[in-house]
Amino acid sequence: MTRQALSVVIATKDRPEQLARCLERLQPQLGADDEIVVVDSASRDERTGHVALGAGATLLRAERAGTSLARNLGWRSARHDRVAFIDDDIRVDDGWVDGMATALATDDATWVTGWIGLERFGGGARHLNPTMLEESPAQLDRNHRGCMGASANFGARREVLSTVDGFDERFGPGRWTASAEDV
Repeated sequence: MTRQALSVVIATKDRPEQLARCLERLQPQLGADDEIVVVDSASRDERTGHVALGAGATLLRAERAGTSLARNLGWRSARHDRVAFIDDDIRVDDGWVDGMATALATDDATWVTGWIGLERFGGGARHLNPTMLEESPAQLDRNHRGCMGASANFGARREVLSTVDGFDERFGPGRWTASAEDV
C-alpha cells in the first residue's frame, strides 16, 4: 500500500551549513510525490537560498525574521494536506518521512510529534533532549498532562493548522520571546 504524500517545511535563517546537513539526511527518504519547502527567515545573504534550491526544494523568503511566521508561510504554500516541520539543525532518522506520513494518516491523528535525540560530536552517543523525555508513543489529547512535544519534529493535517490559524507569530526564534512557539 502506498502512503499519502508529505510536505516537509524547514524554517531557517543564516545557517546554510546546517540546512545542507539536514537536507542531506532528508532527501533520500522522500517519495516521488513528497516535497520540501524551505522558508528562509530573512537571512542576511543568498547562501541559504542557494542550498535550498540546489537540493531541489521549494524556496520561500520571509522578509522579517520569525520561526512561526516562516512555518506559517511554509504550510500555507505546501502542496499536500499532511505537513511535517523540522528545524534546520535536525537530522532525521532513517524512515522518518514514512513514519511521519503514516502517523498522520491514522484516522484519529490530527497532529503528531516525535522524539528528539542529541548526538555528541565524535562519539555518536545519543542523549535525550530535556524537552522530549518519552520514547514511547503517547496519546496527546485534552486529558494528557505534561510535555506535548516540540516543533522541531512535528506534523499536522492542514485542516488543523487552518482551524487554529497556524503558529502564533508573536512567539519563537526571531521574535521578542525567542522561544515558546511550541506552546
